[in-house]
Amino acid sequence: MTTRSSTRQVAAENTVRGTLRPWNGASAGPAPILILDNFTDVNGTALANHTPDIDTAGGGWTIATNGLISNNALGGNSNFEMPLMIDSGVADVTAVAEFATAKSGFGLIVNGVDINNFWMGVVEGTNLRIYERSNGSFTQRASVNIPASSAHTLTLISSGDTLTLTASHVPNSPCAYTVTNRPKKTATFVGVRQFYPAYTYPIDNFQVTA
Repeated sequence: MTTRSSTRQVAAENTVRGTLRPWNGASAGPAPILILDNFTDVNGTALANHTPDIDTAGGGWTIATNGLISNNALGGNSNFEMPLMIDSGVADVTAVAEFATAKSGFGLIVNGVDINNFWMGVVEGTNLRIYERSNGSFTQRASVNIPASSAHTLTLISSGDTLTLTASHVPNSPCAYTVTNRPKKTATFVGVRQFYPAYTYPIDNFQVTA
């Protein structure tokens, strides 16, 4: 049982510059990591045979055609598009990955169902964009103009009806999209999309938190 004196002590300890901060008896920890993959493996290992560093759902990269480990990063062995996905077990997530290019076609995937149905965030030249892929067709849903960059880190947040995309070189210029009853918002596959030539522009340090 908390005594009056100990309560006053906690309040004092949570006072900064004369402003009392709320205290509920517990401190918030970091968001739990659902997936972490630094793609450390033998050169030439197929993504389908690669084990992520952390994979809480335990299914591995089940949508992984043509994915390939190259120099401890994710490359590819095809000239065609490659949506690569893993089940996070959770629909509302924050996905992060490092990209070596702003070339069209390379992006982060959330709320994926299969290779033909997912949401994706990309940097394309001087644009930060959110796309919906439905039945194999892409539709641009939001776009924000940003300064040009080659290598960058993307963060794509799925939260109910809203998607928010940011790039590391312009963290204060997000691209957001909200629609009531957003399609596929309960789907739990996440991942990345590569495009030709994937082996030239690797993707690295993929992480998903709840």
